[in-house]
Amino acid sequence: MRRLLRDASIRTKVLALVLLVTIVALMLASGSLLAWDYYQFRTDIGRELSTQAQIVLENTTAAMSFQDAATARETLETLSRNPHVRLGCLYTAAGELFSQFRPAGGAGRCPDRPPAEGYRFAATQVEVVVYTQVAGRPAGSVYLESDLEEVSRRARVQAVTAAMVLGVALIVALLLTSLLERIISEPINALARTAREVSSRNDYSLRARRSTGDELGLLVDAFNGMLSQIERAEAERAGLLAREREANRLKDEFLMTLSHELRTPLNAIQGWTRMLIAKVIPAEGVDKALLRIERNAQAQARLVEDLLEVSRFTTGKFRLDLTDVDLVVIANQAIETIRPEADARQITIERQFETPSVRLEGDPDRLQQAVWNLLSNAVKFSATGGRIVVGLRIVNGGGELRVQDQGIGIDPAFLPFVFELFRQADASSTRAHGGLGLGLSIVKRIIDLHRGEITAASGGVGRGAAFTVRLPIDMTTQGRRAPGLRPADDDRR
Repeated sequence: MRRLLRDASIRTKVLALVLLVTIVALMLASGSLLAWDYYQFRTDIGRELSTQAQIVLENTTAAMSFQDAATARETLETLSRNPHVRLGCLYTAAGELFSQFRPAGGAGRCPDRPPAEGYRFAATQVEVVVYTQVAGRPAGSVYLESDLEEVSRRARVQAVTAAMVLGVALIVALLLTSLLERIISEPINALARTAREVSSRNDYSLRARRSTGDELGLLVDAFNGMLSQIERAEAERAGLLAREREANRLKDEFLMTLSHELRTPLNAIQGWTRMLIAKVIPAEGVDKALLRIERNAQAQARLVEDLLEVSRFTTGKFRLDLTDVDLVVIANQAIETIRPEADARQITIERQFETPSVRLEGDPDRLQQAVWNLLSNAVKFSATGGRIVVGLRIVNGGGELRVQDQGIGIDPAFLPFVFELFRQADASSTRAHGGLGLGLSIVKRIIDLHRGEITAASGGVGRGAAFTVRLPIDMTTQGRRAPGLRPADDDRR
């Protein structure tokens, strides 16, 4: 049905919808009524036959007591007044057949023993069994068997009546729908004609005419408003196309970098794992192999975590748990965390703290993440035996953290884009330094959420770089939960 109506006109769909709903509703109502009437009528017949059997049994109890078969036979003959009774059987208290009734032409046979009391329906007949007692002792039972021709006849009459009502209702629904569908389809057809003209002529100055005040009228207004927006957007299309090409280029570069960065530690993990499985590494080298596997697994975990952080930023799910923190403690913790990596490359980290404490309101975990990212960047881009200076002071009522290295520096042309997502000065797969280019953008967003600012400075390639973070000491926030990204963050993306 859906496939047939997919390309049909609005008129056809409205007609089909109304007729389908009408048919389904009437069929459900008629079917329910017929089923209820059928089973109710069957139940009435069973009860009526049970009453008739009770009367017969009461009138034959005395005859069975005196073994008067003739009188019992006469009483059973009264069942002939019911043309649907096909068999009547009278049993003694001992369950023996005492007398029976069979109308002319009847072919039924009495059961050898009376069945259980009650009435039961079969496909073409109903059976009724009634027991009686005298002075608390069984006195006999009667078995009656009747056809269901009256039920079948009533069901046929009801079905014909329901079919006639359904046919009349469909005709009325079709006539009313034909009259009403024009009110719905004509404004839609007019809007569709305007849309075809706009598409074929590429003329966004055309407008659809509003003829109703309902939802279709609102749709026409929205359509005309969309045409106005398209007209304005045409003038900006050139700039949008340029930005789109740039975004696609950055996306392609990032995907290439991502695949390379994820594959590099994975290849190392697979290689060392295969050698361990093949037992080609001597026992004294197993610990070294496991350390390398762990180091590469941690590197890959950091990449995945950076991607998750960016996802939280872009979806607005990044939140801060604000509390009273000491920026000096946070900086010291970040330095101690990065120190093993710096010592491995003989890089000196020098503290230049001008104050013993810088207390402010912030998220300690996120602030430590930001400081650690800055230190990690400085270590990564510093040469072996280099020097990193971490400065901390209070300036103009705020805390200022400065991380300066003597590394490869930043190209002046790239410096304005250093905090943008997916931006890297060298995005080729053969670059000397790994990473996805997300660390500084994550730092930027964390600092922004703390109502602070971060700046980058460099004398050029080979002259090192310095990153300065400024955080307000008297932050004013509402509640203990910071909001997500501010609108400016979305603009930078």
